Amino acid sequence: MSSSHIRTPRRVLTRVGVTATAVAAVMAVSSVATAEAAPAARRAPVTAKASPSAADVLSVAASLKGTPYRYGGNGPSGFDCSGYTRYVFAKAGRSLPRTTSQQYAASRKIPLGRLRPGDLVFTRKGGAITHVGIYAGNGMVWHSPRPGKTVRLERMDWAMGRSVVAGRVT
Repeated sequence: MSSSHIRTPRRVLTRVGVTATAVAAVMAVSSVATAEAAPAARRAPVTAKASPSAADVLSVAASLKGTPYRYGGNGPSGFDCSGYTRYVFAKAGRSLPRTTSQQYAASRKIPLGRLRPGDLVFTRKGGAITHVGIYAGNGMVWHSPRPGKTVRLERMDWAMGRSVVAGRVT
C-alpha cells in the first residue's frame, strides 16, 4: 500500500469530524495489516482480490456522511442501516448479505472488548437483531440511524437500552 493511499483516508476521516485519536487508530490498524500482509501479497497470484482494510471501509463509510435514511434503501441516494453497511463493504471489496440478521449470521462473533475499526456493531432487542453500524474506534459508530436522519458518526450510546453485539467480516 503506498503512503499516498494511507494519507487519503486520514484526510477524509479528519474532514468529516473523526477525532485525531480515531484516525490514528485506523492508520495503526491499516499499517499493521499492511505490514502483516506484505509477505503474503508477494506470494499471492495477480488475480487474488485483497480483503478490505479498516481504512478502506472507514473511508467509504465517511464519504457517505449526510446521505438520508431511506427504508429499504441500498444507496447511493439513501440507505437503511443494513443497506448502508452492505454498500460500504461492497465498495471496499467485500460482499455482505442484505439484512441485519443475515449480516449478523455471516459475521464472526467477537466480544465488544475486542472491537476493531471496521467491525460491525449490532443491536439486539428481544433476541432479534434490529440495527447495524460500522465501528470506527473510540466508541464511535458509522450508521444510518432512522427515518428523518442521515448517515452519521455517533457514539455507541445511540444503542442505550438495547443489547449490543459485534461481528467481524472475514
